[in-house]
Amino acid sequence: MEDFFLSKGLRVFTFDTNHYDDLVDDRFKLNIGHSLGYLVISEPDFFEKSVLPKILNTEEVIANPIDVVTKEILSESPITFENVLDYGYKNFAVKIYELF
Repeated sequence: MEDFFLSKGLRVFTFDTNHYDDLVDDRFKLNIGHSLGYLVISEPDFFEKSVLPKILNTEEVIANPIDVVTKEILSESPITFENVLDYGYKNFAVKIYELF
């Protein structure tokens, strides 16, 4: 899984959603119980590895190539995302796993 994301210029980290909720303000809480989450963030080479090839290989104008590419990558991901949260440039996705 990590190799898939690194090849796209992204890095993935796991976290416990309960621990996350304990650390953040109420407006950012996930409130999904004890689950495993994935944080997916872009690396400096994300543009060169993923966005630029999309722009160069598409004849039509793409209004928001970063969003288009991010959605394509997540749809091809080895992780099946049940909840995707997007806070502007702080894109992250959360996969819910029951740990019990």
